[in-house]
Amino acid sequence: MVRPVPRPTPHVSEFHLRQAIRNPWWLAAGVLALAAIATTAQLGGFEKAQSKAKLPRLAAGQRYDNGALAVTPLRAWISDREPGKDLYDWKQVDYLVLQVTLENLTPRSASGFGYPMSDVILLTPDGAPVKAKSAAYARDHLLLSDLGPRLPTQVDLIWELPKGMPIDSGKRNWGVFRRAFQERAHLNDESAWVQGPPGARFELPVEDRRPRAGAAP
Repeated sequence: MVRPVPRPTPHVSEFHLRQAIRNPWWLAAGVLALAAIATTAQLGGFEKAQSKAKLPRLAAGQRYDNGALAVTPLRAWISDREPGKDLYDWKQVDYLVLQVTLENLTPRSASGFGYPMSDVILLTPDGAPVKAKSAAYARDHLLLSDLGPRLPTQVDLIWELPKGMPIDSGKRNWGVFRRAFQERAHLNDESAWVQGPPGARFELPVEDRRPRAGAAP
C-alpha cells in the first residue's frame, strides 16, 4: 500500500509569527493565513515595500493598472448579512465588503478566483495580506466566475470577520500586487501573467451597516 506523501508546510518567518501573535487584530479576526504570509514574504511584503519606497496610494474612484488587471476602489462596508442574502446567518460572522471596478486588461477571459482574489488583498496593521473569502458580481451577487477582456465589472470582494468586531478607526487598508507578462513562466514554460511585488495600496472609510444593539434585525 502506497502512503500519500504529506505536503510541506509553507515556511513562515519567526518575525511574522511573533507579529501575528502580538497583534490583537489578528487574534480577533482569526486570519493567520500561513500561505498568504509566506507568499508575501517571498515577494518582499507590503511592510518591506513601504520601508524601501512609498507605494502609490489610491483614493476612492482612482484607477490602478497592475499589468493584467485594472482596479478602481469604490466603497467599503461591514454588515451582518452577506451581500444578496437576507436570511439569518448561522455562521455568526460579519462581512467586510470591498466594492471595486475590475477590468481584465489581457486578451483572454480570466478566472474570477484568479487575479481578483490573489491581487487585491486586505492588509492587517502590520502589512500582512489577507485574501478575500469570496468574490461576487455586485449587480446580482452571484459568485464571480470570470472577467471578460476589456469589460469593466463591478465586483464585491468579501472577507469574514468575527461577529461584532469593531472597526476602530472607521477605515481599512487594502493592497494591490503587480503582474508582469512572461513568455515562459517558470512553472510550466508557458506564457503567463506572473504576480510580482506590491504595487499600490489604498485606505477607504468603512460604513458600518450592522444593526445597533437593541435594534430589530
